[in-house]
Amino acid sequence: MSNEIVTDIFLGMRQRLFDMATAILHSDAEAEDILHDAFVKTWESDIRDDPRRASGSLVVTLRNLCIDRLRRRRFSSDDMPADLRAVSSDPLETRDRIQWAMKVIDTQLSPHAAAVFRMYVVEELDYEEIAERCRISVDSARAIVSRARKLLRNKFRNE
Repeated sequence: MSNEIVTDIFLGMRQRLFDMATAILHSDAEAEDILHDAFVKTWESDIRDDPRRASGSLVVTLRNLCIDRLRRRRFSSDDMPADLRAVSSDPLETRDRIQWAMKVIDTQLSPHAAAVFRMYVVEELDYEEIAERCRISVDSARAIVSRARKLLRNKFRNE
């Protein structure tokens, strides 16, 4: 398959790929970056023998690049409540904040949800690994972590 065919396939799928990336990343600018990267990776790959592989490769590559981008964003300090963002030179104060947060998680969530949150934060597992370990869907793992983070944000705002 020639590079022109890969380009034609990409152009035919471009809007759908862009919509997919935007839905995952919630950012048009990041979606454009990822779209470009997915095209380049597909262009450089060894799929010249089958056009159907090119379209599948574009979708999978785009999804994986989006996931990588989200992982890099995962521990952004912008998501953290202002109380936690304040860097303290006192390690005891930092330790106390972490202990307080984990106590909130342990007392306000079910043991299962608390365990999922710990896997995500402490063990730094991705949602797929958590889902596999806990025998739940990836969407359930995301929802549990999202609820726990929302709970902590609300608790820190009220403290």
